[in-house]
Parts: sequence; C-alpha cells; structure tokens
Amino acid sequence: MEKNNAEFLRLAAVAEPIEHKLRQIGAGNFPVSFSHVIESAQPFLVATIAEHDHRNIWVICPTVRAQELFFESLSNWNSNASFLPEAEFAAVENVLPDPEIAAERLALQTSGHDPSGAGSARSQPRVVALGFA
Repeated sequence: MEKNNAEFLRLAAVAEPIEHKLRQIGAGNFPVSFSHVIESAQPFLVATIAEHDHRNIWVICPTVRAQELFFESLSNWNSNASFLPEAEFAAVENVLPDPEIAAERLALQTSGHDPSGAGSARSQPRVVALGFA
C-alpha cells in the first residue's frame, strides 16, 4: 500500500466516530454497524477497518456488478484486496465449468489458511469481495 493511502486510512481511523467503532471491532463487540456510510465511501471504510484490525474481511455484495465496482474502488486503498470470481454452474449437461475460474476460487479460499489457528504469515490483512446473486 502506498504511503499516502496508508496515511489517509490512519487519519480516518482516528476520527472520533470511526475510532469508537474500531475499538468495538477490536474488542469483538459484534455486530458493529456503520449505517450512515454512502455507497461510494464503503470501500474506503472497509480499507480503513482492514488497516486497523488486521483480520481477513469478506465483503458480500448484492450483485456481481456491485462486486466489480466495490473491488475497483477498494483496490485503490488496499492493494491486498482480492476478487472472488462468480461460481460457474453448468448450463448444459456434461459440460464442466471453466477450470481456471474454479482454480482461482479454490486458491483464494485456501490461501493463508492455517489449520492450527496460529494465524497467517501474511503481513497485511486480506479483504475479499464476493458477489451474491
């Protein structure tokens, strides 16, 4: 992440309303609601949370198009963001889904997974955007 981006995220994190909610997240007091955040600011907020909390965050978008727009904006703030491709379902019998998309989905879902629960060796948290259609 660029130095300027990280500085913007830190500045947002110390703003009183956000700082209060970040403390709730850090303490595990869930759910935490950010109810007055306009749609275009949501990727910035998620990047701010990821910079502060250092856990993986999965963002569920209502459509694939919303996922694409969210990811495009999020990747400006968090270079470690990932895009979970939409699952393909065979429309025709005896036709297999695209193996590259299946491999991308599997790699994303298993990367950084530590069965011992000791944590990952990644230096940054990962934010994953997925569409729910």
